[in-house]
Amino acid sequence: MKSCLMLRLEQLRTDGGTQMRATLDGDHLERLALALDAAGELEAVDAVHDRTDYWLWNGFHRLMVYSDAGRKKIPARIRPGTQRVAVLLAAGANTHRAALARNAEDIRRAVETLLRDPEWARWPDTKICEAVGLKGGWGRLQVADIRRELSCPSGKMRTVERSGVSYPMNTQSIGRGEGVSGQARATPTARPMPNHDRVTAAPEPAGVWQRFQVPAASVPGLIAVAEAHDCDSEKICCRGTVACIGGGLRRLGRG
Repeated sequence: MKSCLMLRLEQLRTDGGTQMRATLDGDHLERLALALDAAGELEAVDAVHDRTDYWLWNGFHRLMVYSDAGRKKIPARIRPGTQRVAVLLAAGANTHRAALARNAEDIRRAVETLLRDPEWARWPDTKICEAVGLKGGWGRLQVADIRRELSCPSGKMRTVERSGVSYPMNTQSIGRGEGVSGQARATPTARPMPNHDRVTAAPEPAGVWQRFQVPAASVPGLIAVAEAHDCDSEKICCRGTVACIGGGLRRLGRG
């Protein structure tokens, strides 16, 4: 709930990191000074009240003009909130057409303010864009570039959103070729090629199923289990053994 009050200039706190302008614009100050002389008052500034202090988050040019004009009080729109609320509101201020347009330094200052905060730095780039009033893919690229430049430690853990569900994700190893622990991934060791010319059998008494380990020639390292049966009618041992190799069937000849 907002309310409009006439506050003494010294009641407005400007030392809470809520100024997102890199510098005040001299031409804009002159225009506001002329408007104040002509109209007697300017549009109210914006502040939040935490029951102790009034934190200014929008209207720093107007505050300077009132001070230069020797005014003692200034109209202010007040809403309840903390200093952190004021910072977040300030990051997204001056995005409407009536306001003095922000320059690249102003936008970067707002983005950096959020990315340097341990809590806000974990927000996904899309949410940072919404908070500072950036839109589209260009805005996301800006935030991503600034995040990389700052290399925020808290940026290793970020909150991502998938299908409306938010969850934390460790992004430390993305694109770095490292494991979760931060250690470089071990280089795979080459495995020795098996001997494909031998079929090893474990002899058992006739009439009992026998198990053979057959190195699969077409799939290195794959061991196929063959079955053999003693056929009395034909007096053949180990003929007709079928091994499953790579999803196909192959008949193994054995004397």
